[in-house]
Amino acid sequence: MNGPLTERIAGVMGSAISSGLFPGGQVVVSVRGGVVLDKAYGTLGTAADGPVTGETLYDLASLTKMFVTTLALRLVSNGRLDLEESIGAYLADFEGSDVRVHHLLTHSGGLTVPLYEHTELFGRDRAEVVRLLRGSARAFKPGSRSFYNDNDHILLGLIIEKITGQPLSQAVETMARGDLGCAAVRYNPAKGASVAGASVWRFGRDEKRVVGEVHDDVAWVMGGVAGHAGLFASARDVCRLAARWRESGRGLFDERLHGRAVSSRFDRDNLGESVGYGWKIGVRRWMSDRASPRAYGHLGYTGTMMVIDPEYDVMAVFLSNRVYAAPRFSGKNALMDVRAAVMDAVLGWAASV
Repeated sequence: MNGPLTERIAGVMGSAISSGLFPGGQVVVSVRGGVVLDKAYGTLGTAADGPVTGETLYDLASLTKMFVTTLALRLVSNGRLDLEESIGAYLADFEGSDVRVHHLLTHSGGLTVPLYEHTELFGRDRAEVVRLLRGSARAFKPGSRSFYNDNDHILLGLIIEKITGQPLSQAVETMARGDLGCAAVRYNPAKGASVAGASVWRFGRDEKRVVGEVHDDVAWVMGGVAGHAGLFASARDVCRLAARWRESGRGLFDERLHGRAVSSRFDRDNLGESVGYGWKIGVRRWMSDRASPRAYGHLGYTGTMMVIDPEYDVMAVFLSNRVYAAPRFSGKNALMDVRAAVMDAVLGWAASV
């Protein structure tokens, strides 16, 4: 029954691979709670590296934020984290701050310093990241606007560590494996695992190829573990996270928090996109013109995407390693087109069955 969908997605992925946009990828699609497509395409890097399989791990980049957001909302439901509290109540370095926890979730705290431009971070550690964030001037009054950036989730990750008394990697991986059933979600994956490769330029330094090492420079400085980036996973495991959101957070957090999280808190951020708690809402540029206004999802710089559209009762996960072949900061528009084409195929098929 899903033959047309399988064919169309294979065409989209095959075209992107043959053009050199990325060497391989995974797509998992669920409609009305049942998986209708679970496919791997291409290679980990070159043909010599081997083929992508359903178990291959991809650097999720900013999809990491949605695992961390989920854990934060769980802590809110358990009464251990207060969305209205100052971040200074949890982080001594920010004592007296008027940035609230909910500002971090909506990227509205004003702490927008572009850490990746601070080349002095090369060879330093997470303490230097915190120092730069603490010393940076706010770009705007907290809550007055939304400006998408990584710093909010870096701080959220530090808050989670403070509350749980665990390294962020342990807290996130415990939730992912124990509560979501995601067997392979992890920071800093073990050598020998099937992991898609990437090219890195560590703060503008010479390019090199890496496998199992986080692509994001700031997460790398933080030991590969951060609230904004660093997780590796398969599309199957990301879909398991999406499934809990489809079920309004069942077993993880209060249903009322789900409603707030997937509703627009800001109509437009600096990217022109509607923002919930972590999620982007109804963004047709990459969710496709078929997407409903209630669709929510997120992207990752390495070439990843997760979308949930309640109107179609669809979940779709697309993972690739666009950062393997494409020169730095290139290929972004072509990748947006691929994401939109995947979603157009998925939603078009879902509407017909």
